[in-house]
Amino acid sequence: MHVSGSSSWTDPLKYKDGYEIMLFSPSPEHEQDWTLPASWVRESLPVEELAERLQIRLDPEDVWQAGYSSMGGDHCDAWFFLDCRDPELPFEEREYYLGYWDESRKMIYVYHGHHLWGI
Repeated sequence: MHVSGSSSWTDPLKYKDGYEIMLFSPSPEHEQDWTLPASWVRESLPVEELAERLQIRLDPEDVWQAGYSSMGGDHCDAWFFLDCRDPELPFEEREYYLGYWDESRKMIYVYHGHHLWGI
């Protein structure tokens, strides 16, 4: 895998959700050998629709900026979600990970959201 871009933001006052975005692409010399993990959900849809369904905040504009506006990030063809937003956890430990694959761009986007329920 090749790191193609990244970005992050954390509200020091913890009024808004923070995030980290990482973009990966298969190394050109190994692209033909690379496959998505079998556990990923294979589904083609807009990322905003997926975020709404998962009840997370994901700003496509932030993803575009992390990809320097040329690497998309508004569509996925496969995805995984790790939800660690248990209300019993302290605010700073409430987070989630959404990873998704954009087939047309041959790019994996990993969005790590710091969720602050209850504020």
